[in-house]
Amino acid sequence: MIVTESKNRKIKICDQILEEIYSQIQKNDYDPEKGGIIVGRENLNNENIILEYISKPLKNDICTRTRYTRKDEGHLKYFEKLYNENNGVYAYWGEWHTHPEDIPVVHDCRFQGRKSVSGHGTCVYPVREGLPGFLQDIIYGRFEDFSDGIY
Repeated sequence: MIVTESKNRKIKICDQILEEIYSQIQKNDYDPEKGGIIVGRENLNNENIILEYISKPLKNDICTRTRYTRKDEGHLKYFEKLYNENNGVYAYWGEWHTHPEDIPVVHDCRFQGRKSVSGHGTCVYPVREGLPGFLQDIIYGRFEDFSDGIY
């Protein structure tokens, strides 16, 4: 589990998310980027966020060596199923995708000036700060060991 803080709230990223993303990393030079959505819930006792689920890459997503674009409607269906089966407890909290570098270098303008929190090869970026709530992007590089903590 990785725990980070943003806007005076703790954000917990559960092990099952990290394990699933790890299973999707680009280990070979020809492997494409992969990604999906992040689903979690707010702890009403302390307003902390627990990120518990991610969708996996799906058939209609666009996956190239250096780009992932979520296109498949199955991601929305996955979220709706979790939402409906749990009485609206779960919410969409952002996106995840892999990068072909050992330590991700982010070139997207959404991330300029944002603080990154990282465990070996893992960057967690608070994104879209103008919107209410917390949306997260998790970008995972090729390092296999993220156990040394976050920085």
